[in-house]
Amino acid sequence: ECSHIIPSHIVGQAGEYLAAAVLQPHFRGIAFPGLPSPYDLVVESNAGTFLRCQVKTCGTPSKQRAGTYWRFNTGTRLKPYLKSDVDFLALVILPLRICIFLDVSDITGPTYRIPTNKLDLDIENKSLNKVLGNYINE
Repeated sequence: ECSHIIPSHIVGQAGEYLAAAVLQPHFRGIAFPGLPSPYDLVVESNAGTFLRCQVKTCGTPSKQRAGTYWRFNTGTRLKPYLKSDVDFLALVILPLRICIFLDVSDITGPTYRIPTNKLDLDIENKSLNKVLGNYINE
C-alpha cells in the first residue's frame, strides 16, 4: 500500500520522467514531443529504430470488490490505443517506482488493471525484455 498520496497535478509528469529514466540505459536517445500527440516519449534504438511510448501513471491503488488494483486508463474515448498511435505503453506505479511495459497489441480495452498482490520485484525487467528486447539488442 502507499504510505503517502502524491498530488494529482504531478503524477503524470513524474511518471513520464520515471519511464524515461528506466528506458534511458537501453536506448540511444529519448525525446519528449513538444506538441500534443498520442505518445509521451520517443525512444531511438542503437540501430536507429524510433518507437513511440504512451506513459500512464497511477499514484494510488483502487479498491474493488475483487481486491486492490493499480488502475490505468489505456485508451482514449473508450477505445484502446492503436498501433497507429503508439508502439508500446509504460505503466508507471509511482509510489513503488516501477514501470511495467506493454506492447500496444496487449491492450484490449480502455482500462488495464494490475492486482497489487501480483507484482513481483522483477516485473519491470521482465516486461522490458518481453516488449522491447528485440530493440534493445539491435
